[in-house]
Amino acid sequence: FAEEMEPHALSLVGPGSTTQALLSVLGVQGSLLGVDAVRGDGTLLARAATRGELEALAERWPGPPHLVLSPIGGQGLVLGRGNQQISPRLLRAAGRQGLHVLAAPDKLRSLHGGVLRMDSGDPGLDMEFDGYLAVVTGHRERTMWPIATQ
Repeated sequence: FAEEMEPHALSLVGPGSTTQALLSVLGVQGSLLGVDAVRGDGTLLARAATRGELEALAERWPGPPHLVLSPIGGQGLVLGRGNQQISPRLLRAAGRQGLHVLAAPDKLRSLHGGVLRMDSGDPGLDMEFDGYLAVVTGHRERTMWPIATQ
């Protein structure tokens, strides 16, 4: 996925070991439990940023943000727990095109109920993501996976 990142685009990288591995490839020392703001060229813009800091950064950035997230193992939550810094406002700004989910095939197969889940705090917005989502599962590999709201 690092190869596909736009060098000057704003990417908000969520918590977890999978996203941490991406930051490592970019040469960025991010926060395991926080949301980090980076450019695709590996420039760290904010480490463990707050919701307000992320919204302010995205507001003044030329172009929509990219949200790079990994589901919580077993539960399948892409948004909801552990990444409340990603607000409905940021999700709306990124849109479906700007939501990038990274997960190993084994992690996807282990999901309770077999689906990814979305709980942004805005049920109407969550409904816009119902259906299938392309999930990055490896080097230049993607699989379509069902995503459902709470």
